[in-house]
Amino acid sequence: MFSHLLKSALRNILKKKSFSLINIVGLSVGLTVFFLLFLYVKYEYSYDDFLPNSANVYRIELEQFQDNDSQFDKATSTYAIGPLLKEQFPAVEEYARAGFEKCLVFRNEVKYNDQELFWVDSTFLNVIEVEMLQGNRTEALQAPYSVVLSEDLAHVYFGNEDPMGQIIFINEQLPFTVKGVFKTLPTNSHFNFKLLLSLSTGNVLWPGWGTNNRSWGGHEWLYTYLRLSPGTDTELLSKQIEQLVAEQLPEQMKGANIEQHYNLRNIRDIHLQSNLQNEFKVNGSATNVRILMLIGLLIIVIAWINFINIASSEAFDKAREVGVRKVNGANKRDIIAQFMVEVFILNCISALLTMGLVFIALPFFQSVINLPLYRFFLDKSEFIGILLLMSLLGTLFSGLYPALILSSFQIQKVLKGKVLVGNERFSFKKILVVFQLTVTIGLIIAVLIIFKQLNFIQTKELGFKKELVMVINAPSSMNMSPDKLMKYRTFKDRLTKNGQIVDVASTAWSVGQECLGEWTINSIDGKEINHLTLKINQIDESYLNVYGLKLLAGKVFDYQERDFANQVLINATAVRQMGYAKPEDAVGRIVRDGNNNSNTVIGVIADFHQESLRQRIRPMVFAYQHPANFGQYAVLMKSEQLGSVVQYIETQWNSTYTNAPFDYHFLDEQLNHLYTPDQRFGKLLFAFTILAILIACLGLLSLVMILSRKNIKQVGIRKVNGAQTGQIMLLLNLDLLKWFAFSMFIAGPVAGWLMKNWLAGFAYQTNMSWWIFALAGVLTLCIVLLTVSWQSWRAATRNPVEALRYE
Repeated sequence: MFSHLLKSALRNILKKKSFSLINIVGLSVGLTVFFLLFLYVKYEYSYDDFLPNSANVYRIELEQFQDNDSQFDKATSTYAIGPLLKEQFPAVEEYARAGFEKCLVFRNEVKYNDQELFWVDSTFLNVIEVEMLQGNRTEALQAPYSVVLSEDLAHVYFGNEDPMGQIIFINEQLPFTVKGVFKTLPTNSHFNFKLLLSLSTGNVLWPGWGTNNRSWGGHEWLYTYLRLSPGTDTELLSKQIEQLVAEQLPEQMKGANIEQHYNLRNIRDIHLQSNLQNEFKVNGSATNVRILMLIGLLIIVIAWINFINIASSEAFDKAREVGVRKVNGANKRDIIAQFMVEVFILNCISALLTMGLVFIALPFFQSVINLPLYRFFLDKSEFIGILLLMSLLGTLFSGLYPALILSSFQIQKVLKGKVLVGNERFSFKKILVVFQLTVTIGLIIAVLIIFKQLNFIQTKELGFKKELVMVINAPSSMNMSPDKLMKYRTFKDRLTKNGQIVDVASTAWSVGQECLGEWTINSIDGKEINHLTLKINQIDESYLNVYGLKLLAGKVFDYQERDFANQVLINATAVRQMGYAKPEDAVGRIVRDGNNNSNTVIGVIADFHQESLRQRIRPMVFAYQHPANFGQYAVLMKSEQLGSVVQYIETQWNSTYTNAPFDYHFLDEQLNHLYTPDQRFGKLLFAFTILAILIACLGLLSLVMILSRKNIKQVGIRKVNGAQTGQIMLLLNLDLLKWFAFSMFIAGPVAGWLMKNWLAGFAYQTNMSWWIFALAGVLTLCIVLLTVSWQSWRAATRNPVEALRYE
């Protein structure tokens, strides 16, 4: 029985080669897109899942209020909170604090200036259970001057030597002994530390700064992680933490009306759910991932809909065959079984073709989005299992409705030629076509809005100069050296003698970086105010010139005056927050900071975007100070002979800082990096929108082919009676035009609402102009007409004699 069904199905597939090919191509492309997006979504949701206890590890995040106004909401927390929670709550099995830095790490002649590391409690490896290759995770970080490093970094510094017990140096030749090696972290982690230094070292170097610190500060750089008991009610624990903090917060902070709220976030949720201050890196977006997941499903549904429409439209051709089979004793179940076997074979052929397409497309797809998806590729059994599942789902979804139509034909009507398939009054096929067109229009609208926003990001006036600005990491080997400022002055003088270099500035944080420090204003001209929190940056006299910032009022720092103690610049946002209408009103004001120091505002800088356009411009204060720890040197260059200028800068650097690597980047590259996830999202959406349109067009083409064949006699009669080619084409395409109009009516509001929510993730965003929706409609209409007009023209120009001799 089954062999008969199989032979019959294969005969029908080969008989309708063109429609079978359209179905196979559509299903294969749809499945390929689905699998590629499935891999991407799997990667995005896999962050930190490689840690064996990740389900029970949480990061503590701090939101601080003063006078009921939010001062900040950070991924970092305080020194005190971890030890306090461990002491008070049995559900907290362990805590670990980690201070993040990028440092110079060297051994002999191997030097790297930007190594990402943590200063950590000895308990860190018991909370963040990375795989240890050498050393004991419990004891490795207990002693001062201990370091645990990644496998890759151990190979960089020690080659084939055993690193255990060896010495490496941090920054100013601080010697650390290697006590362990861990497996290098994969890219799907919210942190990318390469070294772990014992925080107990701080107890020796800077008493009170290391593991003994129990202060309610440190939120500029310190992260805290908890390992909770399995099954802990985190909502209840959060409420208990809030009550405990309200009791334990120092009286000095309570007197200043400061409140601290500590929130728990599972580390697996950080990448897609967290967008706080002091994040390690630019996180992903759960919204973007969900949109791409939805697109993957919609594309495969479009491919299935193509099959439904083609099969139901061809049902008239199969009607006589079904009638004959019923006369010969076939029942409804037999008819359904025969058709479903045919559909299953088509789906299996498409699945086999998909396997090849996925392996061909994956390297290109991976290079476009710049993510190592190979590591997260499914094993063969899982891949085949999902393909088989999708084939079964496709068979049921795309085959059941046409099968029910075929099996419902009445023998008498079929044999008399009175069966009418696809009655115009029946709207299910129309609904499916409208759905396809709606998805197509919606995707085009989404692509246009996303690229408009990305162009807005690229072209928006940011308030500073980003071209031809080189940013060099300051020499970490001289962080605390009293000669650091003198060396910088020598370096700057040497550079400015070159006619291709305009100026050089030193800053604690470059434009494009988040300023981690805060500065509080408690009073203005002796009058108490609600505490105003500003971001603080340390700069020198060339800062405005290098970055092209505009001075609105007052004056800038002047190196010749030399004395800028207790003098500051502020930005225009800070002026408004202070309650002044004009920048001139803030100049000369005496402000008292949180340490009770009086400072004079000597100038106001025009607002500029220190961070990405996802963040609103924050109130900022600028102090004249050479960065004692780390920092950046910014060099403004002219456009001629850029390569030789960079070489000149490197030569001067090496002669000035003999022990520090020359580590630099250009500002425009750094700013582009802030939008990497959005650019990746735009590329993916554009590519898969094109494929969705291709699949939808295949379905429309097949529908017109069937429609023109069904109406071949009507076309012949109209032509004999004088109808023109254009009139015939309009007749054949009129339904599609009606369906398109209805789809446009649905797609516009839905896509507009979805993209409005997407744009809400940006503090500064483009507008959704009316022309975007009009252009999406015009593009879709053009695509539809180009797809179907050729086939319609063929039908309209056919010799009417052939049409009237049909059958």
